[in-house]
Amino acid sequence: MGAPCIVLADEQSPARERVAGRVPADGSEGLNAGQWRNVTNIVAAAKQVAADFGLDLVFHPHVATYVETPAEVATFFDATGNCGIGLCLDTGHCYYGGGDPAEEADRYKALLRYLHIKDIDGAVLDECHRQKLDFNQAVEAGVFTPIGDGCLNFENFFARTAANGYEGWCVVEQDIKFGVSTVSPKESMRASLRFLHGVVQSVGVA
Repeated sequence: MGAPCIVLADEQSPARERVAGRVPADGSEGLNAGQWRNVTNIVAAAKQVAADFGLDLVFHPHVATYVETPAEVATFFDATGNCGIGLCLDTGHCYYGGGDPAEEADRYKALLRYLHIKDIDGAVLDECHRQKLDFNQAVEAGVFTPIGDGCLNFENFFARTAANGYEGWCVVEQDIKFGVSTVSPKESMRASLRFLHGVVQSVGVA
């Protein structure tokens, strides 16, 4: 089908769903050294399978998994650096996990090969943290919003990625729970694409 890459991510787990966006900095809720070695082995094997099909392999740091925070992303790429895996940066998951999407795009500009574009309602995220909601509850509460309605600075983000030479694909997304979330996917995407069209024109990357 002409796809350039395959996306790899850790599986969500109940333990990490409970502390989504509130992962302790001391590593107490993270992987140990032996588990990180296993990550290295898994990624190396996945990279080989992807290569057999002529596909690049990129990794998606994801909320409610063991590679969520900027520190965990750094550890992941330290552990897998020899495998040649790239980064799929998700702006919404990056922010939810405590990162700045533009700064992460700068930091990993040599590895950035794919983008997922999402926005976050900052007030809802703060309330989810206050109530200690898990990730699924936060999605139901509307933590992800149509792009342009949230708190992320997409003008800065696209200006930075363009300055770094990024010319790859961007997938526009909004995480919802069908049957619970009130947002209309069709209307959300229409508004998101309208907003993004204005952004890319304003920063000169259209």
